[in-house]
Amino acid sequence: EDSVSEKLANALALELTGEQKERMAKHYTGNTEAYQLYGKGVFLRSQMTQDALQKSIECFRRAIQLDPNYALAYAGQASSISPMAAIGFMPLREAESTNRALINKALELDNELPEAHAALAEFKFFMEWEWDGAEKEFKRALELNPHEPQSLLLYPDVLLIKGRPEEAVAFSKTAFDLDPLSARTGKALAHTYYFAGKYDQALEQSRKVLELFPNYHLISLGPVYEQKGMYDEAIEGYLQTEKRSGLPEASVTSLRNAYAKSGWQGYWSQRLALIKTEKQSVSPVFVASLYARLGDKDKAIEYLQRAYDLRDMLLMFIKVDPVWTSLHSDPRFTALLQRLRLNS
Repeated sequence: EDSVSEKLANALALELTGEQKERMAKHYTGNTEAYQLYGKGVFLRSQMTQDALQKSIECFRRAIQLDPNYALAYAGQASSISPMAAIGFMPLREAESTNRALINKALELDNELPEAHAALAEFKFFMEWEWDGAEKEFKRALELNPHEPQSLLLYPDVLLIKGRPEEAVAFSKTAFDLDPLSARTGKALAHTYYFAGKYDQALEQSRKVLELFPNYHLISLGPVYEQKGMYDEAIEGYLQTEKRSGLPEASVTSLRNAYAKSGWQGYWSQRLALIKTEKQSVSPVFVASLYARLGDKDKAIEYLQRAYDLRDMLLMFIKVDPVWTSLHSDPRFTALLQRLRLNS
C-alpha cells in the first residue's frame, strides 16, 4: 500500500504542463454570478443530504441559465444528480436521461473538460455498470487534471470492484489529502479501507470523520466493528447511524431492546420488521443484507435479484462487501456476479 501510495503521490506531484495550468486556472465563464453559483453547488454537493443535493442541482441550473455555454455547470449538475440516484433520492430512469443530456452538452462545449469526463465516468459506473468504460473516463479526467476532485473521490470504487484495493486506497488517500476537511472525502477513505479489508484503518478514519462531523449520516462504525467481531460496539454504531439518518426514537429504542433481549439475530429481525412500517422505499440490497445476517440465503438472493432488476446502485459492491461472505459459495450468487460482470 505504501509503495503504491508513494508512486501515485510522485506521479501527481509532477510539474504540470502549461496547458494543464491554464485549464486549472480557467473559470470557464465571464459571468461572476454564474461562477459563484457553481462554487456554491460544489460545496452543497459535498454534504450529500437530499436537501443539499437538490439545492446543489438548482445552483448549477441557475448558473446554466445565466451562461448557457458554461460547460462546468453542466458537468457539475450531472455530478450532483448521480448521488441523488445512488442514494435513492431520485428515480434512476429520470437521473439517467437527464445526466446523459447534461454530459453530452458539457463535452460538446469542451471535449477536454476534466469535470465532464469525470461526470461521464460516474454515469458509466453508477448508471450503466460499465466498469471498463468508467475507468477509461476517470483516467482521462485525471490526465487532463491530476487533481480533479470527483475522479480522485470515485475512481477508487472502480478499482475496488475490479480487485485492485491497494490502488484504490492510494487514490482515496490522495483525495483526502487534497481536501481533509470534507466529510465526503473523509468518508470515502474510510469506505475504501473497509472494502479493502483494512478494518483498523477504517475504524480510525471513521472516528476522525465523526469527530469533525458528528451528524454526518453516511458514516457508520457498525460495519467495521461487525467485521472485527465486536458486536456490542457494532450495534451501538448501527444505532447511532440510524439516529443520524432520522429513524424515530421509538424505533431506535425497539432495536436496542431487541438486541438486549435476543442478541445479534434479534436486532436484525427487529430491523427487518421495522422496514414494513417505514414510509420511504428501502433499497432491496439493504433488505438482502438483513436476510444474509439472519442466515436466510434464499431471501437474501431473492432481494439481490430484485435489486438487479431495479438496478439498485448498491449492488455493485456485493463482491467486495464482507456482509455477503456467507453467500459466496451459492451458485445463484456466483451467477449474479457474472451478470454484473464482477466475476473476473
